[in-house]
Amino acid sequence: AEASLTGAMLPRLWATFFGQKIEEKIPNRKDPQEFIGAYSDYDMDPKNKTYGQYGAMAGCEVTEVEDVPEGFLAMPIPAGKYLRFEARGPMPDAVIRTWGEIWSYFDRNKEHERAFTVDFDLYRKDKPEEVDIFVSIK
Repeated sequence: AEASLTGAMLPRLWATFFGQKIEEKIPNRKDPQEFIGAYSDYDMDPKNKTYGQYGAMAGCEVTEVEDVPEGFLAMPIPAGKYLRFEARGPMPDAVIRTWGEIWSYFDRNKEHERAFTVDFDLYRKDKPEEVDIFVSIK
């Protein structure tokens, strides 16, 4: 469903995040201009009914996680190898298009293999048509 705007959950996630000003409720934000969309808990077992599903979170990088408000989660992004892809243009179309290119890249390029641990998008409020997408690799 994320390949198009019809039924896509991620634009709704961000609409809720910004509509409810959730970023203002996150203590210890490192940079008030930056936002992170993180993807984890991938089900990559084709035998499962949930094959291809994953979890998604919208948030901000923080300097410490001691004061996590009720109803919020702190999610570490593990150190490791990541490939960076650039999404440029009007959002969310540019991100949707770039994620399609990412899947194609890994289908045809066997030099790198996705790790399916945590992937993340880095957004900047002051650069609304630029998003960097970091994909974990083995």
